[in-house]
Amino acid sequence: MLISTAIPAALYFPAHRFLLTPDAVTQEILASDLSAKLPDLVAGWMLNGTIQLQGGNFLGSLDREDYDAILALLAPSDWTAIQSAVIARQAQDFLMDKTDSLTITLDMTGISQRLNGDALQAVAGIIMASWNDCSAANLVELGLAAAAGNSAANLPFCRPPDALQPFMLQIVETGLQQISAQIPPSLTIEVAQAETASHRVQLIRLLARIWPWMPWLTLAIAGLIWSILRRSPRYGLLAIGLPLGLAGVIASGISVVLVSVRNSYLAPWLDGQLALRLPTDLAKVISPALVNVFSRFCLSGLIWGAAVFLLGMVLIILSRIVRQPQG
Repeated sequence: MLISTAIPAALYFPAHRFLLTPDAVTQEILASDLSAKLPDLVAGWMLNGTIQLQGGNFLGSLDREDYDAILALLAPSDWTAIQSAVIARQAQDFLMDKTDSLTITLDMTGISQRLNGDALQAVAGIIMASWNDCSAANLVELGLAAAAGNSAANLPFCRPPDALQPFMLQIVETGLQQISAQIPPSLTIEVAQAETASHRVQLIRLLARIWPWMPWLTLAIAGLIWSILRRSPRYGLLAIGLPLGLAGVIASGISVVLVSVRNSYLAPWLDGQLALRLPTDLAKVISPALVNVFSRFCLSGLIWGAAVFLLGMVLIILSRIVRQPQG
């Protein structure tokens, strides 16, 4: 019985450090270039309609690269770092089933200020560059509108010749200022919903709740063995040392096996699971981070297994040294 509790007890400590502690997983996700990739993720959400932009008919020709360029202009220097930390923690809570949905909240204050300020003209230029060239009919409409001072309500959004570009640029800037005025201080996006947990997932959750008790149960069983064999210290030390030594070898072996199947089994399985639960772009960022966390857990598990093995060997050696009480 001691060996059956000592194995998970040895692996609990690295699991607590790397798998069950929120900060460890969050830090690894942040170290996976999430900050650098965040503008591209947001650009994808804008392109596929996850983030809805109201009142911007002139945005219809923008592609992924255009949104990337716009967000690079709008995102303040510290915005991506702060938002990445928020997304990392929210994604982690969702994956660990602490929340039923992945709801991401983005602070939009800095973006709206830059859109209405220094970046306004550059963003308008990117939007105009995404349009197709104006046809002859389009030019007639634009010329009449420019002469009459009409609004952008029924204007064709096309790339005009140089003579009409200031007019269209002003139209786009006005539209962007209207969008900026409608941007809320924060934007909440629900990007994924949790599915009903399978029996396998429910079992994993149950084991995760029991796991922290394994070290205490191991100590209790070792104490019980010692109390039963206290009149014979040599046999007591041997009865505790042998299972601990064997448990350390098995724990280290498990860690080695897990490392060996990391790339061939774990990474593809994790990619598939995340693809079912997260947007594809976000899953591609988080999956390698979780594999790295798992690798660090395995390395630590190997060390802890070796430590438990050494403890067992020490107890076995002591059992050979301790003298049996007389009589």
